[in-house]
Amino acid sequence: MTQFYTHQKHRTTAYRAWIGSLTGLLAFWLLPAFGAATPHNSATRALDVPALATVLNLDGTLRADAHGSFDARGYQFSKTPDGLPQFHSANTLGAGDEKWQEGFGINGTDDEVKALVYSPAGELYAGGKFTAAGTAPAIRIGKWDGTRWNALGTGIGENVPYYTGTDVVNAIAVDKAGNVYAGGLFTQAGGIAVSNIAKWDGTQWSALGTGLSYTVQALAIDGAGNVYAGGQFIQAGGIAVSNIAKWDGTRWSALGAGLTYRVQTLAIDGTGNVYAAGTQSSGGAYINKWNGTTWSQLGTGLGSIYGEVRALVVDGTGNVYAGGAFNTAGGVAVNNVAKWDGTSWSALGTGIPDRVYALALDGAGNFYAAGDAQGSRVLKWNGTRWVVVATVNRIVSTLAADGAGGVVAGGTFQSAGSLEANFVAKWDGTRWSNLATGLNRTVFAVAADGKGNIYVGGSFTAAGGLAANLIAKWDGTRWSTLGTGLVGVAVFALAVDGAGNVYAGGSFTRAGNKSAISIAKWDGTNWSALSAGLTQASYPGEVYALAVDGAGNVYAGGSFGQTGSLVVNGLAKWDGTNWSALGTGFDFTVRALALDGMGTVYAGGDFTRAGGVAANYVAKWDGTRWSALGSGALYAVRALAFARNGKLYAGGDRIFNFGVPTCLAAWDGTSWSAITTPTGGQVNALALDGNDNLYVGGSFTAIGTMAAKRVAKWDGTRWTTLGTGLNQEVRALAVRGASPLCVGGEFNAVGDGSKVTAYVGLYDTGASPLSMHTPLRQRSAVIQLYPNPTQSRFIVKCSAGRIEQGQLLNSQGQVIRHLSPSTLQTAVDIRGLAAGVYTVQVVVKGEVVSQRLVVE
Repeated sequence: MTQFYTHQKHRTTAYRAWIGSLTGLLAFWLLPAFGAATPHNSATRALDVPALATVLNLDGTLRADAHGSFDARGYQFSKTPDGLPQFHSANTLGAGDEKWQEGFGINGTDDEVKALVYSPAGELYAGGKFTAAGTAPAIRIGKWDGTRWNALGTGIGENVPYYTGTDVVNAIAVDKAGNVYAGGLFTQAGGIAVSNIAKWDGTQWSALGTGLSYTVQALAIDGAGNVYAGGQFIQAGGIAVSNIAKWDGTRWSALGAGLTYRVQTLAIDGTGNVYAAGTQSSGGAYINKWNGTTWSQLGTGLGSIYGEVRALVVDGTGNVYAGGAFNTAGGVAVNNVAKWDGTSWSALGTGIPDRVYALALDGAGNFYAAGDAQGSRVLKWNGTRWVVVATVNRIVSTLAADGAGGVVAGGTFQSAGSLEANFVAKWDGTRWSNLATGLNRTVFAVAADGKGNIYVGGSFTAAGGLAANLIAKWDGTRWSTLGTGLVGVAVFALAVDGAGNVYAGGSFTRAGNKSAISIAKWDGTNWSALSAGLTQASYPGEVYALAVDGAGNVYAGGSFGQTGSLVVNGLAKWDGTNWSALGTGFDFTVRALALDGMGTVYAGGDFTRAGGVAANYVAKWDGTRWSALGSGALYAVRALAFARNGKLYAGGDRIFNFGVPTCLAAWDGTSWSAITTPTGGQVNALALDGNDNLYVGGSFTAIGTMAAKRVAKWDGTRWTTLGTGLNQEVRALAVRGASPLCVGGEFNAVGDGSKVTAYVGLYDTGASPLSMHTPLRQRSAVIQLYPNPTQSRFIVKCSAGRIEQGQLLNSQGQVIRHLSPSTLQTAVDIRGLAAGVYTVQVVVKGEVVSQRLVVE
């Protein structure tokens, strides 16, 4: 038994946890300070208690209101800088990946959901094209336990996006014992060789004999546990079959002569009859019934010349319902859905106006249909007619009824009603809800304010379950919106000034409820336009780069030519009131900006002329005129960063050639020099920390002989990786103060796929909160804080000497306030700061001194 304490206002919370080799149950009780321990019942089973994830903050710490027993299997234990318990996923495989912060999951899944089914225990299984679900690295298949997504081992197929591979799960079935069967197009499951079908027993994957020769589209299990597979294949376990086969737990067998068409759907009635249907080339579609010995047809089929059946369900009395694309059933006019009562076909009202892909029927008689009908993609049969109950913005491929009147939908959609939901969502009879929350699309821009807040911009429309249009804020614990966000295509650039104002640039026309062309300012409460914005002729421009100098001037680069009547070709300066041009600007797009802090502006992009002079893809503004940096680059420069040592770093795609093409180089004021270049892709983003460590992001996969997936660090001498990197392209980087490195892009997991971090990632670089190059020595200075605890302000006092600099850190070691230098004491305003335990850190006579502060 391990005991932890943390202060919360006037009480002490005792957390008692049993870790059990990190695979057991976590149990803790909310007790008065020094309360008696309650013995832990070691016989408690994991299934009797909720998952630990239900009481974790996104940083892995325990929520303040947590109490009870929780399943801690799959987690590793550590402590925060304040000594509080912190838990991280134990399935991380790559060295260093533990430094990628937990919790940045996907708002659903990262690709299409093609199969949904509830188990007898009420767990929801999903299959499809995805490689991640929520915060789980769920490759092609995952389980939703009501709180979070779980991976099934290492999943099915390769851990690559579907567009780069072919692996897919099309069908799932679960037997009475809880074994999960998955069918589709794949050759491995959990690292073992399979052929288009596999079984998960709750612990590991196994093959079903030698499997099936080609794709599986449908699965069903009868009361005896026999598994039926339908699809497009001619062999099952080495024997000849025709598009349908049966697995009895030991071997495969044919169902008579099989079927001549690709089987898309299967259903089994209470007496064990198997119904099969699918796509037929001519003569309409037929539903065929296997009674264990022979095949028969249900009436004269569906459709006139061409028909397709995509979904079948059977109710408790043996009625068979079919959905697909057909206009007749047994000679009766129908509209894409029909009922077979054992003798004849009949219509269900006026039917459904477009192709039906999915049907779902629960024990209470709730009957749902969904598919491709624009504006009415989820419908419910009320016994007389179809009623539209919910809408999504694209196709619904699959449905699963929850037995309580609700239904889960999966497909290609990315919104359900007004809810942003990636590929899966649940309808409870009244409203849609997400299965997991997070960002739902690419992040193109990131910025840190030095107070622990991270701002992200991109093409997303959801963050943490909130409608967040193109921009959102992460405060170290949760996502929040910036008003109603922006209206347009995407945010491509972000910057924060010294007062905390956030500037967003991109392709948009409104900010909040105001017109704002391509650029806007958020002051913490409201959006405002920067005069007339930035345009290209009569059209909105696009801003790709932003930079703010020490005086608060904002520089914007991109693809634009005017602001109002003022010509600003590709680059403009905002002084807080007016725009001004920097000379005559550029002949093509500006994509990157960097400032040296002394008035010099560096620009990179697609241009070959700056201010009328030749300047290949990179140029310098000295306050009066533009000039080239040597002979410039060979191709477009996409990223710039200026270091304190006076070096300018430039990145792009093969922008220089020092014997070999390179995508990264340094300018020392006189000439360009090579840095061992990333290979396998280009550089999109650069960021420097307070110690001049250079962080590089892009689409590259290696640096020299070292694997470096899309992000890496250069310390001026050598390269190091950031864990296993990231699995898709990095678009943006930012680091400020003691905040972790913030990364934005198209990725959804670390480089080896073992941890999900979707579209945004925070990496603990291990940087000291105070980067002052102060030598360590024995402390002689002592500080006093009063009042402590406090609510709105406190005073730092040191009798040993002048407070040279200081800062206030939260429990994650992030700087949230900077303290002003003073003689012997300084007052700090903390109004609006959340209750909790903080650390005050100051430098006195060259010594770093820390003390705990409690905020009530």
